[in-house]
Amino acid sequence: EGRTAFHMEAVHPKLVAHLDDLLGRDAKEKDASERKHPRVLVPLCGKTIDMTWLAVQGCDVFGVEIAPLAVDQFFQENGLPRTVQSVGRKGIKRVHTSGNIAILEGDLLALKDLSTIDETKTQWARTDTLAMHMGKHGQGASTMDAVWDRGAMVAIEPELRDAYADVIKNVMKPNGKMLLVALQYGEEPEGEKAEAMARSYGPPYSLSYQQVKHLFENRGFAVQVLESVDTSSSMPPRFLQDGVQVTSLLMLLKKH
Repeated sequence: EGRTAFHMEAVHPKLVAHLDDLLGRDAKEKDASERKHPRVLVPLCGKTIDMTWLAVQGCDVFGVEIAPLAVDQFFQENGLPRTVQSVGRKGIKRVHTSGNIAILEGDLLALKDLSTIDETKTQWARTDTLAMHMGKHGQGASTMDAVWDRGAMVAIEPELRDAYADVIKNVMKPNGKMLLVALQYGEEPEGEKAEAMARSYGPPYSLSYQQVKHLFENRGFAVQVLESVDTSSSMPPRFLQDGVQVTSLLMLLKKH
């Protein structure tokens, strides 16, 4: 029907409220011309207008989206002319570019292989289209200053979270930050109970602070909870019928 899942019609309010936390910049900076142009990754971006808003804020925005329909709709609905280049790399088909926004059409988890490539010896690092977009002057991996996860980690299957965490580690610069929106169903579950809870009501799948901490701390990240709000009343009836409390979490991760 031409609709894409998890789409919001407005810029995510958590991004607006915490942009300075994500970018690590002084909120008193008013002159955008004096700011650096941070590189922000938006995984499973869909057609979110968060990307256009980030671009207006002076960011170089890199979305990753596997659905061609969502990519096409993003550029069409925002009236953005684009160039499209084939990549020819496993998992990534094309790169769509307009101004300081680029969307990589393909599998987000394919990016986990970037850091395993010797950038001084391979075509990937010097002339490959994807490398050109992911890192200027052949930087390749570890080029992102920030990651805005507005619903990616809760959308993927729980067994893929380790691979997702590897991607974030590989593409992010030291001292880079990620702003992560998550939903936790019930109390803080652990082990098999946590997985059962996630699968019973997802997607979006339940994701707790302890689960994020377990995934990212051993990859060199510090994890901080910025907000924790009971949002049970806004969830589908099945949550209320089952007496499941839903907590909306906003977390800030920083790579050492």
